[in-house]
Amino acid sequence: MSEIQADIIRYIDAHKLNDNVDVMGYVDIQKKYELLKSSKIFLFLSHDDSFPVAVLEAIACGLPILAYDLDVFASPPYNRACIKTIKKGNAAAALPWLINALDNYDDFAKEAEKVSKEGALIPSYEHNADIEFKLFMGQG
Repeated sequence: MSEIQADIIRYIDAHKLNDNVDVMGYVDIQKKYELLKSSKIFLFLSHDDSFPVAVLEAIACGLPILAYDLDVFASPPYNRACIKTIKKGNAAAALPWLINALDNYDDFAKEAEKVSKEGALIPSYEHNADIEFKLFMGQG
């Protein structure tokens, strides 16, 4: 077990979160998607990432996502998804959003599912052409 994983487990224990958080480590692809589809929210509190595949997988599974405000989330396909960002390093800012998301879970889940089905991951030619046209015309 890595030192980071041990720190996470100690934090979970100290804050009595054992019933709500599982630290899984490596899982195979089938188990990964079973976990994603059985989850309500996807937290991605990475401090540095240029193309987070795990976030794309969460989008495909229709999950509301909370992440640090990394530059990558301003670009397609991430900027079309249901991703709420908070200031990098401010994990405490996640709590109010998480509470709100769980209190209003049906609304958050519907929006995330809608986005995943509308092709956030694979935008249409028309969508890309519209974006390019607006940029060309100075409207984007």
